[in-house]
Amino acid sequence: MKSFSYYLLYAFSLMFAILPLRILYIISDGFYCLNYYVVQYRKKIVFQNLRNSFPEKSDQEIKTIAKKFYRHFSDLFVETLKMMHMPLKESRKRVTIKNPEILEELYSKNKLILAALGHYNNWEWISMMTKPEFQVISIYKPLHDPNFDRFMLKLRTLKGSLLVPTTQTLRFLSSWNAPDKRAFFCFIADQSPLLKDIHYWTKFLNQTTPIFIGIEKIALKYNLPVCFFRFEKIKRGYYQLEIVPITENPACTKPYEITEAHVRLLEEDIKKNPEYWLWSHRRWKRQYEDIINAQPNA
Repeated sequence: MKSFSYYLLYAFSLMFAILPLRILYIISDGFYCLNYYVVQYRKKIVFQNLRNSFPEKSDQEIKTIAKKFYRHFSDLFVETLKMMHMPLKESRKRVTIKNPEILEELYSKNKLILAALGHYNNWEWISMMTKPEFQVISIYKPLHDPNFDRFMLKLRTLKGSLLVPTTQTLRFLSSWNAPDKRAFFCFIADQSPLLKDIHYWTKFLNQTTPIFIGIEKIALKYNLPVCFFRFEKIKRGYYQLEIVPITENPACTKPYEITEAHVRLLEEDIKKNPEYWLWSHRRWKRQYEDIINAQPNA
């Protein structure tokens, strides 16, 4: 039954994916109206997140950002499905690298690069960037639904990307058997860490926020360079990636310096164009006071 559900989901998605993007964007416009005005998908969470992040903005400004977010969210949905049926040549046109020389410079010193990014713009299209000269490896958190997790795993690896569960990251890095292969490891850096993984808090979007420090820990353990992937939307269906170096020598950084750097860069992007971040998630379900008070020695 589980396999049947997976194949049904895959077949249904493929029916949409074979359509041209210009048609899918018309569907996206309709999906936006349905989602915002009728279904109201996680609307309370979206508005609450926006109000807490931008207390200086008026109700009308918050509403405008929310509407733009839902429009982008609808585009993200159809663009993700389109990955199933997008020729490699077309995907290379739709996702370009603004400063590839930075990658070349980093690769000349180290074959592996750690990249921090957020749920901003279309992060899913990063997986379409695998090329003969470098390998994209995404660290991901498996989804609760096994059928949907299998579907997304298939989708994200169609263009040659590799996916590694968060729990297997260190093992994968230790056993990496292609030392001469250029690769960058992508970490989604704005996920809420598990309670046992909360070791650092900082101010992010006007709120005290627990930050996952896995990127920094791995960088220090293997002395790997770290950069931030600034993903910009050029126009509908076209994105540009800018490589922002954070450090080439993690051993020389102060504690949490790497973490603070990628958090501030992401915050800067969100403040500039807030509609492109994924506001529908409960980012702040972990409250600092509750966690601290719950600790035995508090």
